[in-house]
Amino acid sequence: MKKVLVIAKPDHSLTFINDSQFFEENGISLSGYCLNATNRNGLLSKLSRKVTILNDNIKGSFTLTILGHINRFLIRKGIDSGKIFYAACDLYFSRVNYRDVVLVHRWPMFCYGSWLRKLELKVISDCYELNPIYLKNIYADEYNRYGLKFHSSNLFRHEHNYNTLIDSDYIIAPSKIVVDSYRGIIDPEKFVVNSYGTMGMSYNPKPIKENIIKNFVFLGRVCLEKGIGKILEAARLLSTNDISFTIIGPIDEACYKLIEDFDDVKNVKFIGPVSKRDVLSNLKDADFFILPSLSDAYGMAVIEALSLGIPCIVSSRTGCCDDIVTYGMGKVFDVEDNDEFYQCILEFSNLSLADYSQYREGINKFFIAEKSSNYKNRTLSIYKEVIKNEK
Repeated sequence: MKKVLVIAKPDHSLTFINDSQFFEENGISLSGYCLNATNRNGLLSKLSRKVTILNDNIKGSFTLTILGHINRFLIRKGIDSGKIFYAACDLYFSRVNYRDVVLVHRWPMFCYGSWLRKLELKVISDCYELNPIYLKNIYADEYNRYGLKFHSSNLFRHEHNYNTLIDSDYIIAPSKIVVDSYRGIIDPEKFVVNSYGTMGMSYNPKPIKENIIKNFVFLGRVCLEKGIGKILEAARLLSTNDISFTIIGPIDEACYKLIEDFDDVKNVKFIGPVSKRDVLSNLKDADFFILPSLSDAYGMAVIEALSLGIPCIVSSRTGCCDDIVTYGMGKVFDVEDNDEFYQCILEFSNLSLADYSQYREGINKFFIAEKSSNYKNRTLSIYKEVIKNEK
């Protein structure tokens, strides 16, 4: 049985790293390490009830979890401590037992030193962010458009992640959009696109209500990067129509002034941040979901909305846009064309019950398809292809 070691943090990785039996049944022994999580009797499990619990095949690192939180805190305070954090990670993982391991799957890129290459293992890196250099000008233009100052940060982790991607045998990305953002910088042949799919969520459609005023809901960080400017402009333009907008999520400091500039718009309601366990209940009043993001590697909030049977409007720079089109689960508009975004909203606001049900049928097909060909199965296929010639 070939051994794969995963080094990860518990986001979409949990859809498969906690299922060692699945991989064993397919000839792979899966083990690994995980930050921001703990084993059942680990110290973190005693300190917090909310911490993610790992199965015994995956070990949680208390030390690196604490260091990771400190690193993020310092970065928020303007101190880039990434070099120290990643050095600590590299030191930790350089002392791990790699006996009989044929493949290391890392995400983000916690282990990266020259020692790893000396082990002569196959290395896969998970890349779930668009190239920050590619995004810098896109974000700067959007901020300038609204008269806001764009604070660009050149963090150590950006350079670090780029170097580790270059040094990887293969790179797994959740969408073509991520791959395209590195075009001309990293060989596209290194990339394998593995869509996150439903991310383990089940399809539980909410009852259809024929509301007179159609409610378009956004969920996520309220910032220009996620397209809040586009939503506010749409709300102002369509204020005479039977359309309302609900914005759920924490508001970026820079956006308070922007929101004040749109205080004449009365068909927008800001809910503020909600806990993870309350996300779905807050989406149940939505007729439609919108994510006009300037960049999104995939779009977890979109999947959460789809799990309730809510048709979606997403930008062409949202990673799940291909799935939206393939299964007919909503509409995709050109991120550079705000008029097309407005037209999508208008069209959905006048959608017949029959057409709404048609979108729901597409969503249902998506969730059915993901039961057999899901993220975990696709990851297994990638592993098998990469290590097929390894002894």
